[in-house]
Formats: sequence, C-alpha cells, structure tokens
Amino acid sequence: MLKSYDFWDLADKAGYGEEIYGYGTKENNRLDSVINMNNWFDDYSGYIVYKYLNLLKSIKIDLIENSGRTFFIFPDERQKNATPSNRLAESLKYFFKAKSVGIPLDEKREAIGEDWKKAIKHLHSYQYDYVIIDEFHRDGTTFESMMKILGELDISPKCFFPIINFNPQKTKEYEKQYEGLHVLSLYEFNIK
Repeated sequence: MLKSYDFWDLADKAGYGEEIYGYGTKENNRLDSVINMNNWFDDYSGYIVYKYLNLLKSIKIDLIENSGRTFFIFPDERQKNATPSNRLAESLKYFFKAKSVGIPLDEKREAIGEDWKKAIKHLHSYQYDYVIIDEFHRDGTTFESMMKILGELDISPKCFFPIINFNPQKTKEYEKQYEGLHVLSLYEFNIK
C-alpha cells in the first residue's frame, strides 16, 4: 500500500476533476472531485504496476515467477472515453504477459455483448489466478456486478484490487462473504 504522503503527492501532481466514468450519473452517484486517473497513468503507470506487483506477491500471486498465469478482469469503460482500468490491464499485460479481458457494463451494471465471455470461457479451462481490477471502490455496485457475472461462469477470483478503496469496511465483508478472496488496494480511506 502507498504511504499517505506518497499517495497525496501523486494525487496532487495528477490533479482532480469530476468523476466522468463508472456507475450512475453526477446527480445520483458520481463524485464531484476525484483524482484524474488518466493523468496518473500518463505519468506513473510503471510505478503503479510495480506497487501492484509487490502487493500481489503478498497473496502468492507472483507476476514474475508465473508470468502469464494471472488473468485480470476489469469493467471496460472505453465506451465512455475513459480508460483507467483498461490502461492498468494493458500495463500489466505489457510488463508481465498477464492476460486480461474487459467486461463492458451498462448503466445498470449488466454486461454488454458476448466477446468478453468467449475469451473467459476459452481461458477458464487453464489454471489462472483471477484478479478483478478497478480504479475505485465505493458502494460495491461494480464489484458485485462483476462477481455475479463471473459466478455465472463458475469463476472465483482470488483477488479484488481497486487502486483506491473508498470503503474499506465493505471490502472486509467481501473477504468473509467470498471464500478465498483477498482485497488489496494502493490506498484506502472512508468516503461517504
């Protein structure tokens, strides 16, 4: 996990703005001010990936020793011209040959299309460590939708890894609710 000083220093350098992607609308669920994650990745993607590498090692997912044996699943938000989760998955793929697939979600957090399903079904017969990644965790809507979708495919992720966890109490409940699931994040603090 990042130390507070490092996190806020990187956040200040990246800048802030309205949440432009994710679930809901500004009126009902989006935050007025969040870190500009695209700027974060423009300047610090290597550092973020390095931190991911070290935290994943703590739960026995070694991206160097087992290159290509980890499968990252993320909410695909390219349809909204926002790409933080996509960019993280691409960086992990580039540095460690990790596999990834984005699941496009509509405003109700239901999966759109079928291409992603074919990719997951094809790879499901192999022994992968499945990791759900997302830029933020707050109310759990996206995570719970992803778990429902993956459950229908008989996939049990080993880890949920939001970059920033705005609701650590809720993610502790996930570790009790889903057997074998670990929750990691680069930084966490409560926000309501």
